[in-house]
Amino acid sequence: MKKTTKIIAIILSALMLVSVFTACNKKTDKKEKTPEVTEEVKELDPELNLSGTIPDGGAYHSVSGEVVGSTNGETQDFPKTLEYGDKFYYGDYNYIYSDGSITDGHKGWVAETDKKDQESYGKLLESINGAPVISINACFKDCVNLKYSPKIPETVYSMASAYSGCTSLVQTPIFPESLINMPKCFSGCMSLTMSSDIPESVEDMSEAFYQCTNLIKAPVIPASVKNMKSAFAFCFSLEGEVTVNADPENYDKCFDGTMNKFTLTGDTKLKAELAATSSVENITY
Repeated sequence: MKKTTKIIAIILSALMLVSVFTACNKKTDKKEKTPEVTEEVKELDPELNLSGTIPDGGAYHSVSGEVVGSTNGETQDFPKTLEYGDKFYYGDYNYIYSDGSITDGHKGWVAETDKKDQESYGKLLESINGAPVISINACFKDCVNLKYSPKIPETVYSMASAYSGCTSLVQTPIFPESLINMPKCFSGCMSLTMSSDIPESVEDMSEAFYQCTNLIKAPVIPASVKNMKSAFAFCFSLEGEVTVNADPENYDKCFDGTMNKFTLTGDTKLKAELAATSSVENITY
């Protein structure tokens, strides 16, 4: 009898264990809902990305001779097609459309201003009638009263001579990651003491900081740079460390006319050659 009772107890214990195990499995098999991951879409600022209706005060001059604009509440739409040479006037700027033939294959708008005596300028547009603003070449050239630049559109690839001769400029803008060309960008900007970071997309820095006589700290030169001809020539105040990660194809007179002692650092294999571009033996590496 005792033996039978013991067997029954063992069977009951086993059944209880099976029941508990089954219940646990049901809990673990229950799938939790995974939250949906949605990619954040950056909304375009309608004030800087113009399409459809021309904003009040804007004037579009097509190469065919047609002039359309919106004034005093009477609105007109942008033309349906873009042609090389089309012009759009809005705010402080004139924008000229390029089909790529004069902009290294890049299609879009080139911004410029003929107002050279202002201390500040309005926002640059990012796109017009569906096409991006791609260049500010010589846009602010010789704007001698300009101290601070407006924001540069992320679509800009070229800033050649953009601020050349801006003798009052005290701060460089944040460069767009799309930037490739910046020759003579800050040539003669004698009030600059330092620069924003140079994007790793930049290839041409020839004469970029030529005669920036008060430039104390040079930006890091990324590996992408191919042309550093006279990039820091006559930067009398340059000091500390200059980090160069590029092996440029052209570095002629890169540090010509520099006076203070400074040290070349970085991944470049051309430290000796770059140091030799200064005639006063002020560069160590």
